[in-house]
Order: sequence, then C-alpha cells, then structure tokens
Amino acid sequence: MIPNVEALPKGGHRWHWVYKMACVRFEGDSETVEYEPHRHFLLKSIGQIPSTFDYTFTPENGSTRIETKTEYEIPKRLLGKLAEPFIRKLNEREADTFLANLKDRVET
Repeated sequence: MIPNVEALPKGGHRWHWVYKMACVRFEGDSETVEYEPHRHFLLKSIGQIPSTFDYTFTPENGSTRIETKTEYEIPKRLLGKLAEPFIRKLNEREADTFLANLKDRVET
C-alpha cells in the first residue's frame, strides 16, 4: 500500500499529490466522491489545480470502453509563462499516455 493513500469506507481512495506541469510544482488533495465497482468513479481534486476526473467503464464487444471527462483550471502563474493552448496540449498527451498504460495493464 502506498503510505499517502487512504482507502475510503464506501470504496475509492483519498490522497495527497504533487504534480509538475511545465516545470512548475503543484500540490493538492484528491478523493473518490462517486464509486460503482467496475462501472464508474469520479475523483475531485482541491489545491493548486482544482479538477474533476470522471471515468465510466462499459462492456463492448468482449472488451471494455473507457470514457473519461476531465475538467481542470490551469493555474494562473502558468498562464504568464506559457500559452493556455500549449499547456492543454501537454495535458492531453499525458492523458493519452495514462489511458494507453491502463489498457496495457488491463489486457495483460
């Protein structure tokens, strides 16, 4: 078990995170606020990058379809340093990498 992660009684977890975006360090806390095993979970983060991550898993032709919805605020101190479209593109690439890694782990 990761020392920073706390299991919640109704499923899901709570944890403290540190994240680097465009070489700037941010911190916050995340928690699973909705949890249906093998179907759906919704994470909310507070701190320096407020965000929600919504994942839905649906059986489809012998596989699983994963739908994700992510909302977040780009920290204002980054906007002066880099343009918002560039930061969003970086984050989209990271999300694609996460999903590819998840697919590899599930199919192995």
